[in-house]
Amino acid sequence: DMHIADVQFWQICVAAKMCDGKVLGREAVKDIVAQSTMSEDRMVSPSSASGHQVDSWMSPAQFIEGLVRVAHLKSQQGAGASVPDVLRALLADHIVPKCLNIDFSGSGFVPLIRSPAVRNVFVKYQKYLVPIYEHFCPGNCRMDLKGFENFVVEGRLLDDAFAQTDVRALFRAVQQDDDAALTLLYHEFLDAVAAITAFKSPAP
Repeated sequence: DMHIADVQFWQICVAAKMCDGKVLGREAVKDIVAQSTMSEDRMVSPSSASGHQVDSWMSPAQFIEGLVRVAHLKSQQGAGASVPDVLRALLADHIVPKCLNIDFSGSGFVPLIRSPAVRNVFVKYQKYLVPIYEHFCPGNCRMDLKGFENFVVEGRLLDDAFAQTDVRALFRAVQQDDDAALTLLYHEFLDAVAAITAFKSPAP
């Protein structure tokens, strides 16, 4: 199963520049993780040789719950902003663009979407995914922004959770640092598909 520790959730919040040190500081994030994991027993941290250190470990569903709690906290700072609107803004403007290509040293958002469990799903459906990728690539080369937008629209992936304004931000977020062409290779396309589940489903 995929789980991340409370310190890794904190790393994600910091990397996404969501922490202001006042309303959302280290202790507030600890409280959010604790509240999000109240329904399950806490797991002993595997990094503790003595077995005495106890951390909260978040499942994918609890990770999404944690983000919702962060959005709720942030919505209280805005004037009349709803939690769904704040959550969508957090995902589109902070989590996806700022965390997707950040090295968390084996922890965080990238390992979740690139984990063996997720990749096994892609392998299982590769015979469908490859033709889909090629269909939206001009000349069967690389997928550009227009092709990605067409994929999202024709796949009927747009809804209240994943809006048109999120598409361009996600497309740019999965770009490799050395890719000046602003196109998606197949593995980047898979990253984008996996990241869309962060908008639409707590446990892809």
